[in-house]
Amino acid sequence: MRSVYFANGLVMLAALTYLTVEQNAGSFRCNSISIHMTDDVWEEAWIKLDDGTYEKRLLIYSHFNGIYAENGTYDGRPK
Repeated sequence: MRSVYFANGLVMLAALTYLTVEQNAGSFRCNSISIHMTDDVWEEAWIKLDDGTYEKRLLIYSHFNGIYAENGTYDGRPK
């Protein structure tokens, strides 16, 4: 009975390892998403600039509407 539990655990661990490696390589992931936000506005939102400083700005959510497509990866994450 122990060998059945052990074999079952090995099979599940192997399957999980395979899926994790494939996901990190880009499989099983959608290549684009469509975003539609309302016309909400966030006044005085803190925005991080390229030089690492922060600045208060007006953030209008509807400006981010559109279709976003994956274009490679950065630091192991899709961009």
